This record gives sequence, structure tokens and C-alpha cells, in this order.
Amino acid sequence: MPSASVPRSEIARQVNERWGVNGRVAPIPQWSLKALGTVIPIMREISASSYQFTMPFVIDSEETRKMLGVKATSWDQALEVTVDSYRKPETSHSVR
Repeated sequence: MPSASVPRSEIARQVNERWGVNGRVAPIPQWSLKALGTVIPIMREISASSYQFTMPFVIDSEETRKMLGVKATSWDQALEVTVDSYRKPETSHSVR
């Protein structure tokens, strides 16, 4: 099941529409990540891996399906499970 590239703004739109919220996404400039990284260790790590966000991730599950026999989760189901997990108060998603 080849996946299409979905921009962050489209993911935010889908989340907003489905769950009746009004969130948005905004980029954090690389210079600010580097500056924050001097005093906040997790920001240093985010800065170091920010190259991953300069191009779209396109994921194709075909090779995994062939090798492991597992089926990819649909986008709608993955989005629903992910957002629902963040909406549950007993689930902590804080960075430690």
C-alpha cells in the first residue's frame, strides 16, 4: 500500500476537522533550535535530527508486507488511534 506524502498542514486540518479542534502547525527556525539546544538537551537532539523534516517522508509498506507478512495500518486508523491516545488523560506524552 504505497503512501502519499501528507504535509503537516494537511494532517492538522484532518485532526481539526475530525475532532472539532483548532490546532495549527508552525515551523521552528533552525537557528532557534540551535540556540535552545545550548540549554535544553532535547532541543539539541531535535536540532540534530531536523534534517528529517526538510523533505517529505514517503513510506511504502510493500517490502515489509513481503518480508514479514504484515499489513499496513490505514491512514485513517493510524490518525484516529494516535489522536485518541493523546486525548486520554491517563496517557502521558511528556518528554522526560
